Amino acid sequence: HLDIMSFAREDDRQLIENVIKLNKVDLVIVDSLACFNSVDENSAAVAPCLSWLCNLAQQYNCAVVFTQLVNKSETKEGKYTIKSIRGHSLIGQIPELIYALDVPNSANKNTKRLYQIKNNIDEIDDKEYYFKLSKINEDISEIQLIDNDSKEDKSKKDIRKQILASNSTKSNVEIALI
Repeated sequence: HLDIMSFAREDDRQLIENVIKLNKVDLVIVDSLACFNSVDENSAAVAPCLSWLCNLAQQYNCAVVFTQLVNKSETKEGKYTIKSIRGHSLIGQIPELIYALDVPNSANKNTKRLYQIKNNIDEIDDKEYYFKLSKINEDISEIQLIDNDSKEDKSKKDIRKQILASNSTKSNVEIALI
C-alpha cells in the first residue's frame, strides 16, 4: 500500500520509482495530489512534486494521472477551466494535458462528462465524452458510454478509439476506460 507516502520525501519517491521500474508500470494514478503531498497545495512548494511526476512519466514512459479538486464556482459557460483547479496555479501550469470530469446536469447525477481543459501537446479537443454509471451491486458499477452527437450508446472500444484518435500521436498519454 502506498497510501501513507509523500512525494515531498526522497525515500518515498525512490520507493515509488522502484515499484514503477520493477513492474514496468504503464499508468500511475494519484488520487488525490493533496493526499500524497505533505506540502500545502496552495503554495509554490507543490512545484517540485509536480515536476517529479512529469519526470517520472518521461523517464519510465508511463502515463501519470492525478486528481485534483476544483472550485465549483469557477466555471466558464458551464465548464471548468484551469482557473477552476484548486490550489496553487502551478497545478494547472505544469501538466501537459488536463481533463475535467463533472456532472453537467444536476438533475441526472449518474451522467458524467469528460472534456479537455488544457493540451500542450496538440490543439484542444472540444469533444465531450459522456458516461452513465449504473450500480450493479454494492461493489460494482457499470459504465455505459454515450456518444453525445447521436445520443446513442456506443461500445467502450468505439469510444476509446474516438478519444485516442482525437489526441496527438506524438503523445504517450492514453486514456484507460474501464
